[in-house]
Amino acid sequence: MKRYYVSHPFTGDEKANLADAERIRAELKARHPHICFMNPLGMFGDENTDYCTALADALELLSCCEAIILCPGWEKSTGCRAEKAYAIHTGIKIHYLDEFLNRAQTHQRRSTMNAGLTNDEFRRLINNGRRSYRVNVIVTVYDHPQDFPNGYVARAHIVAQNRYGVIGCGKSAYASPMIYIGRETLDEVRAAIPPDMVKMIRHPQDDPVILETYV
Repeated sequence: MKRYYVSHPFTGDEKANLADAERIRAELKARHPHICFMNPLGMFGDENTDYCTALADALELLSCCEAIILCPGWEKSTGCRAEKAYAIHTGIKIHYLDEFLNRAQTHQRRSTMNAGLTNDEFRRLINNGRRSYRVNVIVTVYDHPQDFPNGYVARAHIVAQNRYGVIGCGKSAYASPMIYIGRETLDEVRAAIPPDMVKMIRHPQDDPVILETYV
């Protein structure tokens, strides 16, 4: 398990800083359970321990970590500046708390809102199917369907022909479980659909979440 060192100011209001450092460590751990976040204030933040001994112990702990996270106010703390200098000298990766949390939130949001294929992959598979004389491809766009309630989905529906050119062969079109995209906005979904496909108006009896169809 990776170890990340949480660098937080201590002197000034020691009790409040101890509590805030532990709150930050707990929040980081909740968001990234696969990482072990080390809070040196919780280990060495004892008023009875002299400053140099505490700093030496903290730097020894930092040497065992893959990265350091600098909390707000670090630039005014002698100990935090020393920890940052040690990280630079030893090649330990440096993060700043606000940036680290915002980057994690952005990544999580993108992971949640974007699903399925990339735009290029989706277009390529759609066009490959359209070039086959045995397959007709229909793209249906859904507005916040049950399996993707936070956005829009475009799915490829495959209509097979038999060797005599008869469409359907007694079977209805089926939605490919692999050829789909999920995006946050309708414009993002439409941007992935081949531009030469023709948009059809939805039928009144279509499922309410069906927004439009392309052939």
